[in-house]
Amino acid sequence: RAREAHVYRNVAIELLSCPALKLTAAPGMTEGEFRARIALTLREKRDAAVEALRKKYASRLGTLEDRERRAGQKIERERAQASNQTLSSALSVGGSLLGALIGGSRRGAASKVSTAARSVGRVSKERGDVAHAEADAHALREQVETLNAELEAEVARLESEFDPQAIQLESVPVKPRKADIAVEDVALVWVP
Repeated sequence: RAREAHVYRNVAIELLSCPALKLTAAPGMTEGEFRARIALTLREKRDAAVEALRKKYASRLGTLEDRERRAGQKIERERAQASNQTLSSALSVGGSLLGALIGGSRRGAASKVSTAARSVGRVSKERGDVAHAEADAHALREQVETLNAELEAEVARLESEFDPQAIQLESVPVKPRKADIAVEDVALVWVP
């Protein structure tokens, strides 16, 4: 009984502990082994945090990329309309000039020139629509790039936050419980 009381009062084992992760090393575990265990735990937590972050950004990125795709389609549509309007205007102007040169009534020629002038105005409007659609697509591309940069910055922050070498370790003394102490045999050894 006296030996058990002595062990209870005077003997303690020092174990490494990581309070941030609420982990304690097993008895006999070296600091390197414990840091490897911490690194694994941190990697799992980091991967889960990065996955949650990517899911959070995925819906916003998906929406912006869909809007960007539709803006690209609108550009193509506007370009086609502008091309058709340019061709139509060129034919109208050419026809009115040809009609004026070949002859015909002045009233008819004046009407054709007036129609051709309006057609040229529509070409300008169509070109403006193309430029506007391209500006919208460019703005959406910049929003996607900004959101991707923001996501990468967050991932980098998580990488540094979960660095196993930066985490602090403590040495914690662990005393035995009385119920865990059992003195079986006592032997005296003498070495000359």
